[in-house]
Amino acid sequence: MKKATVYVDGASRGNPGPAAYAYVIQEAGEPPIEKSEYLGDQTNNIAEYSALRQMLHDAVAMGFTDLHVYSDSELMVKQVRGEFKVKNPQIFEIWQEVRKTINKLDHFQIDHVLRGNNKRADELCNIELDRVLKKPGSSAAKPKPATKTSSSKQVSPEKEAYAREECLICIEQAMHNWNRGEAVPTPEQLWDQLWSILDDANILKKS
Repeated sequence: MKKATVYVDGASRGNPGPAAYAYVIQEAGEPPIEKSEYLGDQTNNIAEYSALRQMLHDAVAMGFTDLHVYSDSELMVKQVRGEFKVKNPQIFEIWQEVRKTINKLDHFQIDHVLRGNNKRADELCNIELDRVLKKPGSSAAKPKPATKTSSSKQVSPEKEAYAREECLICIEQAMHNWNRGEAVPTPEQLWDQLWSILDDANILKKS
Protein backbone atom coordinates (compact mmCIF):
# COMPACT_ATOMS: atom_id res chain seq x y z
CA MET A 1 0.00 0.00 0.00
CA LYS A 2 1.50 3.31 -1.13
CA LYS A 3 0.53 5.95 1.40
CA ALA A 4 0.88 9.75 1.48
CA THR A 5 -0.21 12.88 3.31
CA VAL A 6 -1.41 15.59 0.94
CA TYR A 7 -2.07 19.33 1.15
CA VAL A 8 -4.20 21.00 -1.53
CA ASP A 9 -5.11 24.64 -2.09
CA GLY A 10 -6.72 26.91 -4.65
CA ALA A 11 -6.69 30.69 -4.89
CA SER A 12 -8.55 33.31 -6.92
CA ARG A 13 -7.67 36.97 -6.97
CA GLY A 14 -10.97 38.69 -7.57
CA ASN A 15 -13.27 35.69 -7.13
CA PRO A 16 -13.86 35.23 -9.95
CA GLY A 17 -10.48 36.33 -11.19
CA PRO A 18 -7.03 34.98 -12.00
CA ALA A 19 -6.81 31.64 -10.22
CA ALA A 20 -4.35 28.82 -9.56
CA TYR A 21 -4.18 25.54 -7.71
CA ALA A 22 -1.39 23.68 -5.97
CA TYR A 23 -0.77 20.47 -4.09
CA VAL A 24 1.98 18.88 -2.01
CA ILE A 25 2.22 15.08 -1.73
CA GLN A 26 4.35 13.87 1.18
CA GLU A 27 5.36 10.21 1.23
CA ALA A 28 7.38 9.00 4.22
CA GLY A 29 11.10 8.94 3.47
CA GLU A 30 10.70 10.66 0.09
CA PRO A 31 11.05 14.29 -1.04
CA PRO A 32 7.70 16.07 -1.39
CA ILE A 33 5.98 16.08 -4.78
CA GLU A 34 4.78 19.59 -5.57
CA LYS A 35 2.68 20.90 -8.43
CA SER A 36 0.94 24.18 -9.24
CA GLU A 37 -0.90 25.42 -12.32
CA TYR A 38 -2.60 28.60 -13.52
CA LEU A 39 -6.32 28.20 -14.27
CA GLY A 40 -7.30 31.51 -15.85
CA ASP A 41 -10.30 33.34 -14.40
CA GLN A 42 -12.13 31.12 -11.91
CA THR A 43 -13.81 31.30 -8.51
CA ASN A 44 -12.15 30.25 -5.27
CA ASN A 45 -14.29 27.12 -5.07
CA ILE A 46 -13.43 26.04 -8.61
CA ALA A 47 -9.74 26.55 -7.81
CA GLU A 48 -10.02 24.49 -4.60
CA TYR A 49 -11.80 21.65 -6.38
CA SER A 50 -9.33 21.80 -9.29
CA ALA A 51 -6.50 21.22 -6.82
CA LEU A 52 -8.20 18.17 -5.36
CA ARG A 53 -9.21 16.74 -8.74
CA GLN A 54 -5.76 17.09 -10.30
CA MET A 55 -4.00 15.78 -7.20
CA LEU A 56 -6.19 12.66 -7.13
CA HIS A 57 -5.63 12.04 -10.84
CA ASP A 58 -1.86 12.38 -10.47
CA ALA A 59 -1.68 10.39 -7.22
CA VAL A 60 -3.52 7.42 -8.73
CA ALA A 61 -1.23 7.57 -11.78
CA MET A 62 1.78 7.48 -9.43
CA GLY A 63 0.45 4.38 -7.68
CA PHE A 64 -0.79 5.86 -4.40
CA THR A 65 -3.61 3.88 -2.80
CA ASP A 66 -3.92 5.51 0.64
CA LEU A 67 -4.28 9.31 0.91
CA HIS A 68 -4.90 11.60 3.85
CA VAL A 69 -5.76 14.99 2.38
CA TYR A 70 -5.82 18.36 4.13
CA SER A 71 -7.52 21.49 2.77
CA ASP A 72 -8.31 24.91 4.24
CA SER A 73 -11.62 24.97 2.35
CA GLU A 74 -14.07 23.70 4.97
CA LEU A 75 -16.95 23.89 2.49
CA MET A 76 -15.19 21.61 0.01
CA VAL A 77 -14.16 19.17 2.74
CA LYS A 78 -17.73 18.83 3.98
CA GLN A 79 -19.08 18.44 0.44
CA VAL A 80 -16.56 15.72 -0.42
CA ARG A 81 -17.44 13.93 2.82
CA GLY A 82 -21.11 14.10 1.90
CA GLU A 83 -22.01 16.31 4.87
CA PHE A 84 -23.09 19.21 2.62
CA LYS A 85 -24.89 18.94 -0.70
CA VAL A 86 -23.40 20.39 -3.90
CA LYS A 87 -25.88 22.65 -5.67
CA ASN A 88 -23.61 24.53 -8.09
CA PRO A 89 -23.70 22.63 -11.44
CA GLN A 90 -20.07 23.35 -12.32
CA ILE A 91 -18.86 22.29 -8.87
CA PHE A 92 -21.09 19.20 -8.98
CA GLU A 93 -19.44 18.05 -12.22
CA ILE A 94 -15.99 18.26 -10.61
CA TRP A 95 -17.32 16.69 -7.41
CA GLN A 96 -18.48 13.67 -9.42
CA GLU A 97 -15.01 13.29 -10.96
CA VAL A 98 -13.44 13.55 -7.52
CA ARG A 99 -15.71 10.89 -6.02
CA LYS A 100 -15.08 8.57 -8.97
CA THR A 101 -11.31 8.82 -8.48
CA ILE A 102 -11.59 8.41 -4.70
CA ASN A 103 -13.36 5.10 -5.28
CA LYS A 104 -10.19 3.79 -6.96
CA LEU A 105 -8.26 4.15 -3.70
CA ASP A 106 -8.02 1.62 -0.88
CA HIS A 107 -8.32 4.36 1.72
CA PHE A 108 -9.12 8.07 1.57
CA GLN A 109 -9.58 10.69 4.25
CA ILE A 110 -10.00 14.44 3.91
CA ASP A 111 -9.85 16.92 6.79
CA HIS A 112 -10.05 20.68 7.21
CA VAL A 113 -7.06 22.67 8.45
CA LEU A 114 -6.58 26.36 9.02
CA ARG A 115 -4.70 28.24 6.31
CA GLY A 116 -1.72 28.59 8.61
CA ASN A 117 -1.34 24.81 8.54
CA ASN A 118 -1.50 24.71 4.74
CA LYS A 119 1.32 27.15 4.11
CA ARG A 120 3.28 25.40 1.36
CA ALA A 121 0.30 24.74 -0.92
CA ASP A 122 -0.90 28.32 -0.34
CA GLU A 123 2.58 29.62 -1.13
CA LEU A 124 2.75 27.60 -4.36
CA CYS A 125 -0.59 29.05 -5.49
CA ASN A 126 0.63 32.59 -4.95
CA ILE A 127 3.96 31.92 -6.64
CA GLU A 128 2.09 30.61 -9.69
CA LEU A 129 -0.24 33.61 -9.77
CA ASP A 130 2.64 36.06 -9.39
CA ARG A 131 4.55 34.28 -12.16
CA VAL A 132 1.68 34.67 -14.62
CA LEU A 133 0.34 38.07 -13.58
CA LYS A 134 3.75 39.74 -13.54
CA LYS A 135 4.81 38.33 -16.91
CA PRO A 136 5.25 41.17 -19.43
CA GLY A 137 2.49 41.18 -22.02
CA SER A 138 0.30 38.79 -20.09
CA SER A 139 -3.37 39.46 -20.75
CA ALA A 140 -4.09 38.37 -17.19
CA ALA A 141 -1.81 41.11 -15.92
CA LYS A 142 -3.64 43.86 -17.78
CA PRO A 143 -6.14 45.76 -15.65
CA LYS A 144 -9.76 45.32 -16.62
CA PRO A 145 -11.56 48.38 -17.99
CA ALA A 146 -13.31 50.42 -15.36
CA THR A 147 -17.01 49.84 -15.14
CA LYS A 148 -19.72 52.02 -13.72
CA THR A 149 -20.91 50.95 -10.31
CA SER A 150 -23.87 51.96 -8.24
CA SER A 151 -24.13 52.25 -4.50
CA SER A 152 -26.25 49.09 -4.44
CA LYS A 153 -24.50 45.98 -5.73
CA GLN A 154 -26.40 44.15 -8.44
CA VAL A 155 -26.49 40.39 -8.00
CA SER A 156 -27.98 38.06 -10.59
CA PRO A 157 -31.01 36.00 -9.50
CA GLU A 158 -29.04 32.82 -10.30
CA LYS A 159 -26.18 33.77 -7.96
CA GLU A 160 -28.61 34.85 -5.26
CA ALA A 161 -30.52 31.55 -5.51
CA TYR A 162 -27.26 29.55 -5.40
CA ALA A 163 -26.01 31.42 -2.33
CA ARG A 164 -29.36 31.09 -0.57
CA GLU A 165 -29.51 27.32 -1.14
CA GLU A 166 -25.93 26.74 0.01
CA CYS A 167 -26.37 28.91 3.13
CA LEU A 168 -29.58 27.11 4.05
CA ILE A 169 -27.82 23.76 3.69
CA CYS A 170 -25.11 24.91 6.13
CA ILE A 171 -27.68 26.10 8.66
CA GLU A 172 -29.89 23.03 8.27
CA GLN A 173 -26.90 20.72 8.75
CA ALA A 174 -25.92 22.54 11.95
CA MET A 175 -29.52 22.27 13.23
CA HIS A 176 -29.63 18.58 12.30
CA ASN A 177 -26.42 17.90 14.22
CA TRP A 178 -27.71 19.89 17.20
CA ASN A 179 -30.99 17.94 17.33
CA ARG A 180 -29.10 14.61 17.17
CA GLY A 181 -26.66 15.67 19.87
CA GLU A 182 -23.76 15.57 17.41
CA ALA A 183 -20.90 18.03 17.04
CA VAL A 184 -21.98 21.40 15.67
CA PRO A 185 -19.79 24.20 14.28
CA THR A 186 -19.06 27.14 16.54
CA PRO A 187 -20.74 30.44 15.60
CA GLU A 188 -17.40 31.59 14.17
CA GLN A 189 -17.06 28.44 12.04
CA LEU A 190 -20.64 28.74 10.78
CA TRP A 191 -20.06 32.38 9.92
CA ASP A 192 -16.90 31.48 7.99
CA GLN A 193 -18.84 28.85 6.03
CA LEU A 194 -21.65 31.27 5.20
CA TRP A 195 -19.23 34.03 4.22
CA SER A 196 -17.33 31.61 1.99
CA ILE A 197 -20.56 30.89 0.12
CA LEU A 198 -21.47 34.57 -0.20
CA ASP A 199 -17.93 35.34 -1.29
CA ASP A 200 -18.04 32.64 -3.95
CA ALA A 201 -21.33 34.06 -5.28
CA ASN A 202 -19.69 37.52 -5.35
CA ILE A 203 -22.32 38.90 -2.96
CA LEU A 204 -19.94 39.79 -0.14
CA LYS A 205 -16.18 40.23 -0.29
CA LYS A 206 -13.65 39.86 2.48
CA SER A 207 -11.46 42.91 2.91
